[in-house]
Amino acid sequence: MVRTSTGRQGAALGPSLALRAGGFIALLLALHHRPAMADECPLAAPSQLITAQPRSVVSHTFAMPSARETREVVQLKGGGKLQVNLSGCEYVVMAIRYETKGPWLATADARGAYRLAADALAALASTRAATVFDLVKAEKALRRAAAGSATPKPSEEIPVPDGMEPPPYVSVERWGTEASHRRFVEVRLVWGPA
Repeated sequence: MVRTSTGRQGAALGPSLALRAGGFIALLLALHHRPAMADECPLAAPSQLITAQPRSVVSHTFAMPSARETREVVQLKGGGKLQVNLSGCEYVVMAIRYETKGPWLATADARGAYRLAADALAALASTRAATVFDLVKAEKALRRAAAGSATPKPSEEIPVPDGMEPPPYVSVERWGTEASHRRFVEVRLVWGPA
């Protein structure tokens, strides 16, 4: 099933991982009272993160390639593009690819990549995405890592303390500049096990 921000196809998808503030308690209650599923995943199936179209969004598409994975593509004002994949069974994994115009981003520029990754999380937060992850705290963690004395490394797991147990982490997986002269960064947020 594919949805666009302008189309209204089908009903809302199952229980949502779209949580904020006290939503973690709601997640635990939902997990405790949910009927057993054939695949016995401890988490409910993921659902759409961006349900409204704020001013920062030019277009938005939603797809559910499998029962445990969603994919959303968001075109932002200013030319940026976010692709967000949400998946999980025992772990919640949000993989984000952010593309934007700008100066060349060398593969050796880890600090620049971490700053661009923080920009990606800020861009996703501007869409008012409803997610279990605290995007603002994850953004701040990446900015601290970029400004720190040690050079950040690819795939380094940076804890995002937000009161959840175990705490989620954010990592910057890949970055660079494509042949089309668009900078990109790939970021992961992970929480689990449930």
